[in-house]
Amino acid sequence: MLSEINFADCNQDLSNEYFCSLNKEQQDWLDLLWTAALEDRSTPIRKRREIRTLTEEERKTFFSALNKLKNDTTVKPNKFDTLALIHSNRTLCSAHRGSYFLGWHRIYLLLFETAIREQDNSVTLPYWDSVLIIKILLTQGTLLFSPINF
Repeated sequence: MLSEINFADCNQDLSNEYFCSLNKEQQDWLDLLWTAALEDRSTPIRKRREIRTLTEEERKTFFSALNKLKNDTTVKPNKFDTLALIHSNRTLCSAHRGSYFLGWHRIYLLLFETAIREQDNSVTLPYWDSVLIIKILLTQGTLLFSPINF
């Protein structure tokens, strides 16, 4: 949790500790994932869509790819949790402070989408427009938190 992080520690040089919570196998997979992300020249260009605009089939395909990522134990404990590890611990200092925030998360999402596409190449990472939720709640309810997505 962010509230548990001692951000005073963030003033240290973290370059040698970036992978501190990852083992060699996880680091190697992330290196391969980064290479795959840079080499991916999808045609047509991937288009991210708001999650509530996905068809039922597209939603099922997306969540299936997420579940496959979570169940892919070729990297221990699994590939989903390995990605979660780089968004925790000491990396929170670089990921959530100062001018790194947007760039760090842009790369993180690229890695995450590339990992999902390893499971199903037809999937792109949808986004959630949080501004729409107010309009939806005021008018008709939301599909996002409905049983269809869980």
